[in-house]
Amino acid sequence: MIYSLSSFQFDPETGPKRRIMVGKDSQPKGFENRYDFNTLFYDVVYVPSRSSVVLHCPKLLNFKSILRGATLTGDGKKLGRPRIRLLRRCDEVWIKVAGPISRLQIEGSEISVGLSVNSNLPDFADRRVMVTRSKDNPLDWIEAWVRFHIKHQGVDAILFIDNGSTAYTPEALHKCLSNIDGLESIGVVPAPFRYGGSNTGKLKHLTKFFQSSFLNLVKDRFLAQAAGVLWHDVDELIVSQSGTVFDEAAASKLGYITIPGFWRYAGAVEGRIPNHADHIYRKDPEATCKEKYCLIPNRWAARGTWDVHGIRRYMFNGLVKSSNSRFLHCANLSNSWKRDRSIKSVAAMQIDPATQALFAK
Repeated sequence: MIYSLSSFQFDPETGPKRRIMVGKDSQPKGFENRYDFNTLFYDVVYVPSRSSVVLHCPKLLNFKSILRGATLTGDGKKLGRPRIRLLRRCDEVWIKVAGPISRLQIEGSEISVGLSVNSNLPDFADRRVMVTRSKDNPLDWIEAWVRFHIKHQGVDAILFIDNGSTAYTPEALHKCLSNIDGLESIGVVPAPFRYGGSNTGKLKHLTKFFQSSFLNLVKDRFLAQAAGVLWHDVDELIVSQSGTVFDEAAASKLGYITIPGFWRYAGAVEGRIPNHADHIYRKDPEATCKEKYCLIPNRWAARGTWDVHGIRRYMFNGLVKSSNSRFLHCANLSNSWKRDRSIKSVAAMQIDPATQALFAK
């Protein structure tokens, strides 16, 4: 299914703009073209377990006063003052309600909008769900990536956050996923918002609001009843010595494991872009990358904030690192949207026999 969002953005020409979190000296070239000045919230979701409606937002900053000064009504009945939860790279606005509501109205000096309230959905209940964010990754990469994890990790559902792809439509992406045997539930969420850019300060990723907010959005709207959730990217392949990462997460005390990553590189290919199976080279010693994770949503640890490389501000990451599983990060499987990841020389590298044997299958 293709799911719509109840989002709100101020007019980029006439509306208020989000304050930039960092000074001019910390803004690299092109920073303002990537920064989200206009989005107030990405979605409005009813969360029955908390008798609340939640607005998932980028960092609100100067927008907090707009929401605090607004009048909120649900299905025509006035609601109480919202509670704003300030997080590291995103914020949440929680509004208590007596029961489910279908429409939220926000009226204030700088905003007047009525939006549908999306339900907390059971569509992924009891599924082993793979979640990713992607923009313009070729469909054959996506198909190969999904098939690999169905075979090697027992994935039977996918929730795909499409961050404004222009190379294909959400319908084409959904059709691609629907043609893959083994998926019991498929969700595509079109999300054409600014991703955010790194700044040059000490906390260089704080202005990337999108990904952190969407992880918590899908947690509240789609994944509360999932059997397990695996979060990673299309250029990352999860490999386990035995069983699956879902098994490991379910068996762990916290219901949560982190998965260490190792870079793999492609040699030269003729007349085409590289694919996953070309990535059989490694450096010596191994080049590592930041971990990804798998969790069980109904366990205690998963009830905290989710982020790109872990949950609960990464406080348990080192304690729950898997010794059974890892992921291979395919360096040249990229459209280089963040930095140049085209093929470089592998002369100083070596073929990794285990990776070569895996991909030969």
